[in-house]
Amino acid sequence: MIADNVTLPPALGASVQRKPASRGGAVTGFAAGSLIRTIFGQCRVEALMAGDLLLDATGQIVELRGIRKRRVHARDSIQLDPTALGLGMAPGRLDRPVVVGAGQKLAIRDWRSEILFARPAMTTARALVDGVHVRRGVAGHVTLYHLQLDQGCILLADGLQALVAASAPDFTSDARLRQE
Repeated sequence: MIADNVTLPPALGASVQRKPASRGGAVTGFAAGSLIRTIFGQCRVEALMAGDLLLDATGQIVELRGIRKRRVHARDSIQLDPTALGLGMAPGRLDRPVVVGAGQKLAIRDWRSEILFARPAMTTARALVDGVHVRRGVAGHVTLYHLQLDQGCILLADGLQALVAASAPDFTSDARLRQE
């Protein structure tokens, strides 16, 4: 048996220099002011709380398990002008751009998806950057809200269909309960 690569662990007591993991393209979530479809109508993402009932793109009820607020550098966010994707944006949302994390998956039905895939497609926001209507954030920081759900589903956020993946369960609270 021949090994192509051999990796040895560091010596005991030796410090290990690790580069911080870059998650620039994997950041998901919606900026403050994004309208999320709930059973009571559109609600701003920052006003949502655990236990709220959301409606997915097919009209099924989904319970919000939690919400994480994360401040990221603007370069990890994408701004979509309201006119960027044509019709389909939430009514009354022509006043400012929609801001999402660069890794947020969106369902797109416009000329981009027709040219690239010949059908509507689910793609990350960073893949849509054209520098004119869809561009990376420029400077400063953006607060993104990541919705935590038991099952992944497609939600309507500012009229756009966005994939919100299932969140990993939080076992720390269960472990504390077992120890007590």
